[in-house]
Amino acid sequence: MAPPATAVLAAALFGAVFPGCSTSVHQTVTACMQARIGGKMVCLRPGERCQSSHERIYRSYGLTCRKGILRERNYIGPANP
Repeated sequence: MAPPATAVLAAALFGAVFPGCSTSVHQTVTACMQARIGGKMVCLRPGERCQSSHERIYRSYGLTCRKGILRERNYIGPANP
């Protein structure tokens, strides 16, 4: 005996609205920012190698060079009155 058409339709809609764990919805991609460093186009993202001589450029992208590795920059703003 075949299931009713409404049950099949409901199951298909439920699967479309609530995807399982095997879908790519939960994947995150760490994007990089393209920048010209030392005359070359490079990909800037935390964890990449860096040179402290280019610190001014890294800071303009919200990064900082610590011990040869790019890290996200911590910004401490002005105090609230």
